Amino acid sequence: MIDLPTVKRLLILLLAAGIVGFFVKPAVVTQNGSETVAFFWRFQQGHLHFINSVTDRPVDIHFRITSTFSNFRMVTDELTEQYYTAGWYDVNEQLRPEVTPVLRSCSIRGMTLTIGNHEWHVEGGCLEVRLIWTL
Repeated sequence: MIDLPTVKRLLILLLAAGIVGFFVKPAVVTQNGSETVAFFWRFQQGHLHFINSVTDRPVDIHFRITSTFSNFRMVTDELTEQYYTAGWYDVNEQLRPEVTPVLRSCSIRGMTLTIGNHEWHVEGGCLEVRLIWTL
């Protein structure tokens, strides 16, 4: 039979693990076939920066980590936004509701992904960041 102090310690340990699991967001980062693990915080912000190869203008996609990657918004010039949308919709209205546990992007010209104090630069390749859990 388990005594009461042991049950209390077990409950405290489970509560602490739940709190850590809620706030810490581990992810597997795959770049050029190599995998590493990175740790992020819930509510941390990030952005993806690249140059559009057609318009030759900069594009920044901003996001936040909640239980997944969410709260996306794009910052670019009007010509590049027209390129993506053909003028049919507001790109940020379409991006805002998006949620995903995986960020995946490829670029020939190069891109930089920044999340918190982590930064990755890719030239002529792909980058994937997959959240391990989405509590």
